[in-house]
Amino acid sequence: HETMLIAGKQGVWQFVRSTGRMEPLALPQEMQRKDNIYGTFIDTDRTLWVFSIIDECICRYSVGGKIIKEMLRLPSEGTDESKNNAIRDMMDDGQGNVWIATDHKGIFIYHKPTGEITHIEGARSKGQGASIPSQSLSSNNVISLAKDRQGTVWAGHFKTGISYWGASSRMF
Repeated sequence: HETMLIAGKQGVWQFVRSTGRMEPLALPQEMQRKDNIYGTFIDTDRTLWVFSIIDECICRYSVGGKIIKEMLRLPSEGTDESKNNAIRDMMDDGQGNVWIATDHKGIFIYHKPTGEITHIEGARSKGQGASIPSQSLSSNNVISLAKDRQGTVWAGHFKTGISYWGASSRMF
């Protein structure tokens, strides 16, 4: 089934094929702010995720076609307690993990089967999890994530280059 989503200021809109109209996607109350900016991400299981560019809010909107509106909040751990943190990008690694890039707090890895969250910072890594990176990032400011054909995860930083993690090296 085909769906078109448009995310931006003040909401996420979906194209309804049967009516030919754009309609607002119902978001959880925690995410509804007049000044919010949203992003969307669809993982390998075809689950829709809606995230806030302003807050550290993520809604796992649907699983297997069932609307669940499950909220996910990033842990507030680490040395940088910036109130201006933002989610910049999300990526599915194909191994049951969703990688979440943030503006000031590095990377969070959400393990979908267990709900466990691992945090990777520029200075050190926190949390536990199988095959999760053990070395630090070059910066906590991560603006983009990508995975290449060999399974290497690349993290793009603002002004400090690129960090990468490969399954063979198991470190950044």
